[in-house]
Amino acid sequence: MNHLKELIQPIINTFLHNPNQFASGGLLLMAIGTIAASLRAIPGKIWTWIEHQTTVTLSLTDDQRAYYWVKLWFQSQKMVGRIRHLDVYNEGSEKYIIVPAPGHHWMWYKGRILSVTIKREESKTMRGDYKPALRSESMTFKTIGRKQTLFRNLMKDVLEQFTAKEEKKPELYAWGSWGEWQQVHAFQPRTIDSVILPAEDKQRVIREVEAFKNSRGWYKSMGIPYRKGLLFYGPPGTGKTSLTAGLSHHFNANVYILKLGDMTDANLVEASKNVEPNSFIIVEDIDDIKASNKRTKADVKEKGKSNGVTLSGLLNVFDGLLSPTGAIFILTTNHKDKLDPTLIRPGRVDLQLCITYATREQKLEMYNRFFQGPCPDEYLDKKMTTAELQQELIAKRVDNGSNNGNQS
Repeated sequence: MNHLKELIQPIINTFLHNPNQFASGGLLLMAIGTIAASLRAIPGKIWTWIEHQTTVTLSLTDDQRAYYWVKLWFQSQKMVGRIRHLDVYNEGSEKYIIVPAPGHHWMWYKGRILSVTIKREESKTMRGDYKPALRSESMTFKTIGRKQTLFRNLMKDVLEQFTAKEEKKPELYAWGSWGEWQQVHAFQPRTIDSVILPAEDKQRVIREVEAFKNSRGWYKSMGIPYRKGLLFYGPPGTGKTSLTAGLSHHFNANVYILKLGDMTDANLVEASKNVEPNSFIIVEDIDDIKASNKRTKADVKEKGKSNGVTLSGLLNVFDGLLSPTGAIFILTTNHKDKLDPTLIRPGRVDLQLCITYATREQKLEMYNRFFQGPCPDEYLDKKMTTAELQQELIAKRVDNGSNNGNQS
């Protein structure tokens, strides 16, 4: 105590005996105020230290997919039924979820009380080009203890619930104008048997995909990127997209659609980074890549940005580290002859399948789905795609009355 007095006393004497009494008095008051403020902060600092030593926390931010998983998990908790302050979130175009609003909440989880703090920024922030400005959110769980076990179990439950929900059926995503994947909720996966194509063609593709999915360890041991490329080509309406939908159902894999004419190289990189592993990626009308490669500097300057994907940009995603793990790229085109040979060389495209006009067997199979009895020669002798035949059979069904014949 005497040592502290000896230390402070010279400081006080300096202020009191300064020739400029106004200055010395002001400095003394300022020093006293600073000391007092520091002393008042000590209890808070002690409490913060105690809290830090006796609790464990788990924090999430809404720029991670796990944040959405926890939102869905929250919806199923009993505590939501007792909370008076709620938020509503869209889940697709026709569904919604109700979750706790920003603020402080309490919940019971596996015999422990959890403190849940949800924060939302007042101002909106941009999240990159083509993305809307949003108010960022964060969520923090806190409980008494020092071990991570409880929160690891919580996230395990969250993931299991989300995975069980996702496994109900494959989903379709399209790259939106806002620069993010948007789910197409109208997508209805169809069985591979419902796809009317020559049986040998379907089996050929299925064997190719099955062999790929069973060879992950081999790809790793050989140092080959674990991705696959398929090319479906032929006239419009022959069943290229239908085959992809059937494969999606058969292998229970999501489908992502890329339209290169509406994207840039930067968009393509961003899109590929956010594709779920082991998914099908449809690159529609791949022949558009040729036109996008012919952009001039004047075109770019006039538009203010580089529209379309370049061949080099696409190949970087196909061949490089940016390629999603286990992804199966399905390239579709109506004009194979327009494609750059480097795009479809072996190693990038492992299987090329020509899907052309409907065969006699395809016509018979489709006709029998609509009507009973023999297929008229007017259909069998006519050169047409499966899409054209289906349209004519739908019109025939309407003309004959919707109650006649089998529904497709």
